[in-house]
Amino acid sequence: MRMMRYIYTYEVKSISGKSVSHLNELYADWVRKVIEENKKFKYAGAQPKRNKLSKIEALIDIVENTLFPIYTEEQIKKEMPYVISKYKNKWFIHGSLPDGWVGGVFEIIINSETSEIESLIHSE
Repeated sequence: MRMMRYIYTYEVKSISGKSVSHLNELYADWVRKVIEENKKFKYAGAQPKRNKLSKIEALIDIVENTLFPIYTEEQIKKEMPYVISKYKNKWFIHGSLPDGWVGGVFEIIINSETSEIESLIHSE
């Protein structure tokens, strides 16, 4: 059976503009807060080649090429499917855990215009 690599993409267009639903507004607020809070976890490792990221496959390649050497491929694949969100020019990608599992997941923020990894953490 093939494992799905990511769960969905979700682009947050505007927090202050008209939202489709109350849920969209809450999600947009949460993504904005996470991006703001994660700024303190500045990524100091090697950066990918600078490109505008418009394809999910290229984004996933950057995520996996960055995370596998740090946390191991086996660990990161346990956090599939990945959840991918976009707020303004920031991609926010994090892992997920099966229902009932306790633990942390990776959180990575990548600039969509430059492909620069801005922050990277693994929660507890």
